[in-house]
Amino acid sequence: MNLPALLVFVSFAIQNADIPAKYQVKAPSRDTPIAKVDGVVVKASEVEDLLWEWRGREALADIISYKMIKAAADKAKVSVTDEDVDNAMAEQMTQLTPNVTGGKKPEDYLLDQGFTKSRLFLRVKTDLLLNQLAAVGFKADEYVKISTIIVKPDSISSSSLTAAIRKADLFYEKLTKGDSWESVLALSTTDERTLKAKGIVGWRRMDAFPKEVRDLFPTLKTGGYTKPVQTQNGIQIFKIDMWGKDATGDDREEAREIHAQSNKSQILQKIRDEVKVERLWQNSGASGS
Repeated sequence: MNLPALLVFVSFAIQNADIPAKYQVKAPSRDTPIAKVDGVVVKASEVEDLLWEWRGREALADIISYKMIKAAADKAKVSVTDEDVDNAMAEQMTQLTPNVTGGKKPEDYLLDQGFTKSRLFLRVKTDLLLNQLAAVGFKADEYVKISTIIVKPDSISSSSLTAAIRKADLFYEKLTKGDSWESVLALSTTDERTLKAKGIVGWRRMDAFPKEVRDLFPTLKTGGYTKPVQTQNGIQIFKIDMWGKDATGDDREEAREIHAQSNKSQILQKIRDEVKVERLWQNSGASGS
């Protein structure tokens, strides 16, 4: 495939990647001066082929990824709006603080990383569509929002495990007698982040818990505590903060997002396995390609 044909292909591909015109920058014509070095003009034509050699495969890869996921999203009848993408981009920009960018403006920092606004838009839209696909099949009643108190044995010895179980039993007794969750949590740890977060873990699928915990769920109401159970983390007590079936608004959306994040890798791999991609141009670095 020669260069003019490639230019036509990529121009068509970008247009069909649904990138708003406000984020696209028209390429200069071949004869346009784009720089001067000691008065000597550098024209766009001197850069054009190098752009393909240096960045062509990256741009094509982003477009291919978008088109694969967009096709899957269309099939599943899920979508995102340009406003959704704009808002997500704006949120990402707020995270580019001077500490992150080294004092540079966010836009300049992104350009240094190879991200123009059009590329960022395409990446964000692709990710949002993947999130929507990964959220398909979400059932709120399969989730529970929990906090936890963990008692870790001091060692792997049986005596340490026995001591941890006794301590956890004591904490459970205090909770059932009316001691506050925060006061008992403070007895179990000195970690400031855990104390500040009040031991909150967040939304989890109920089938992710050990069977001993799942068996206790039907007996508990919101605000209730499980008896201490042994997990890979230690001896744990779980507090029911909210049942998924009761979640609305932001709480429900938070659970849905957890579901999506846990499924993204699997969904992406499934799409890649099912879609046939033919790269008609390969950058071998050879002249005349």
